[in-house]
Amino acid sequence: MPPSSTLTLADLGLKGTATSTPIAGSVPFPFLSREGVLAYRRSILRPEVIKACGQTYGAGTVVLRNLARHSKFVRDLWSHPETTRIVSEVAGVPLSVIMPTEMGHTNIQTSGSTVEEMLEEIRVEPSSTKVEMTDAQREYDPLKENSVIPWQ
Repeated sequence: MPPSSTLTLADLGLKGTATSTPIAGSVPFPFLSREGVLAYRRSILRPEVIKACGQTYGAGTVVLRNLARHSKFVRDLWSHPETTRIVSEVAGVPLSVIMPTEMGHTNIQTSGSTVEEMLEEIRVEPSSTKVEMTDAQREYDPLKENSVIPWQ
C-alpha cells in the first residue's frame, strides 16, 4: 500500500535542482508484512551482524551500517526489483542502489550507552506496549520556526 501522503521540497521551503526529485519524503507506510518484519529483525539482530555493523551514536542509539554485506536477507530485499519499483514510485523517479553500504541502514533507540547494553533490550519480537505521549510531545511540530532544522 503506498503512503497516504508525501512531502515535496517546496513543502519544506526548499528549491530543487534540475537533477532532484520534487519529493522530499513520505509518511510511513506498510512495506513488509508482520512476518516480513520479524524476518528482517531476525536477519539484523544476530550477534555476528551486530558485531560487524553496530556502532553507538551517542547514548541510546545503535547504528547499523553495511548490513547488506552481512545479511543476505537485507541485500536481497533492498536490491529486489519489486522493492526498487515501490521506492521509485514513492520518490517519483526511477531509483537504483549506488551505495550498498547504506542498504538497510538502521538506527535503533534504546536506553543503554554501549552496544552490548543496548542489545540486551532489543528483541526480534517488537514490543507492543503502548507508550503514552505527553501533551508537549503531541504538540511538537519539527517544522515550526524555532525548531533546529539543518537547512534553515
